[in-house]
Amino acid sequence: MIIYIIEFIIVINNLIYLILGIKEKSILFELQSIEFPRSFPIDIMHLFFENVAPHMFKLWSNQFFKDNSNILPFVLPKSSWEEIGQKMNENKKNIPLEFGRPPRNIFKHHAGYKAEEWANWITLYSVPLLKSHLQDK
Repeated sequence: MIIYIIEFIIVINNLIYLILGIKEKSILFELQSIEFPRSFPIDIMHLFFENVAPHMFKLWSNQFFKDNSNILPFVLPKSSWEEIGQKMNENKKNIPLEFGRPPRNIFKHHAGYKAEEWANWITLYSVPLLKSHLQDK
């Protein structure tokens, strides 16, 4: 019975290696100064600025679900996004250089936004630009 269990474990390990490419534990596990996962901070750039923000935009612009027939109360019409994009373009020259790259029209260029642009959208532009377009509730 024990031989079958050992053979089973070997087969499972081989499958993990073939499917995931993981052959053995990382050498980092040998370091006593590292405690998994506490030794690794949350990556705000990838978590929020390249993941949550684009998904929120897709949700607000009715591009999130494959079946776009659902009209949700927080979905903004195309005309609102065009107006928001126009305001972003009009105010490029008024944005201080310290804020980084000037804002691009989110409606036209959201697919090419980088983490910095999503960070600026979340922290600087979204609240004042969406305030008059989203419902109170």
